[in-house]
Amino acid sequence: MLFRGLLILFGLNQTLAIALVPQLVSFLGLSNSSQNLAIVTLIINVNLLTYWLGTAFWGDLVSKISIVKCTRIASIGFLFSNALFWSALFIVETPSLMFIAFSRLALGLFTSAFIILAHSHLAQITNTSFGQLAKISGAITLGRLIGPSLVLLPFSMEWLLLFPTIATGLFIPFIFFMTNTEPHKPAFEAPSKPINSPNFALILITALLTTILVSTVQYFILPLLFEMGYEGVLGSKVYAALLLYLTLTVIIYQFFVLPRLTPYLSIIPGLIIAALLISCTLFVVSLHNGLLLIIALTMLTFAISALPSWYSQKAYEHNQTLAIRAYRSSRIARAHTTGHLLGTAISSLTLYLNLPLIIPIWIFSLSLIGLIITLHKHTYFKANRYLKYSTVNKEDHE
Repeated sequence: MLFRGLLILFGLNQTLAIALVPQLVSFLGLSNSSQNLAIVTLIINVNLLTYWLGTAFWGDLVSKISIVKCTRIASIGFLFSNALFWSALFIVETPSLMFIAFSRLALGLFTSAFIILAHSHLAQITNTSFGQLAKISGAITLGRLIGPSLVLLPFSMEWLLLFPTIATGLFIPFIFFMTNTEPHKPAFEAPSKPINSPNFALILITALLTTILVSTVQYFILPLLFEMGYEGVLGSKVYAALLLYLTLTVIIYQFFVLPRLTPYLSIIPGLIIAALLISCTLFVVSLHNGLLLIIALTMLTFAISALPSWYSQKAYEHNQTLAIRAYRSSRIARAHTTGHLLGTAISSLTLYLNLPLIIPIWIFSLSLIGLIITLHKHTYFKANRYLKYSTVNKEDHE
């Protein structure tokens, strides 16, 4: 529960700052030009750089020291990074963009630990099931829903940006009362098989393409709404309502639907493939039809909700040592961040060239389908080999 709380704060912190970007532009005394908006947005998102670098660092550190110690370090760092960001805006007489950027870089380094720690904790209690991994992803999504929702409350920006610091401060005492449930041994077990394998490489590519697809679809929605005639204030309201609906749908999938599908893992790949094909087909015919667009996004939301839990479960199921699981969790987190960066770049270039975004959406979806089929076949053949090996051993003993 503690790790889910930290993941909620992680998701909340990022979306809260992004939702406040228009206010930050005015607060910093900048004009409302697109250039200034781009600069502030870039500074707020600069934490993605250290997040990408930090995933490898925390993956290695978790395998060397206890999860409890890493959790304390990351949580305190998260607290002070948020406090530094707030101070850079409201304590100094003249806010410095460089000081603000530095605080965001520090924030990225410490937040990159949270999902690795959550996955490592599940591995420690031998509960990395599909349903539990879905709930981990759902905690981040819940935070991303709460962040923009706070902006709708009648509080000033100063109090809103102080909220993550206060909330983290309330968590710190519980973190220091955490007990170390790790096995008492001098070191982590040595990996019984190579940490990197062709199968894991496919999992990383799947993680990369999943977040690229998410970023591309985000860019796809708004121009489509413009084509439907939703512009100005009405366009903003419709877009915000659609994003809120999608976030709520993801939460329902990750907390309620996917955990109930855990006993039926064999059908998950087929459901994901069907959702991708139906959603992409509806995107093509959804021009000027809001209902079809909502159905398409609902189907796609199922696919992108199920995929991270599915391929994470594939990455962990044959590796029992904490060292391997921490390493793999860090690499998957890095693939997610890389996907967001590449998705943004590819979408921007596609729009700049005046090409329809449905083209890369179809390319990424079909690539994902191919990877899902390949990974499923690998797992099936491994399971059969293991069953045969177990049967032979049993007969030999008899």
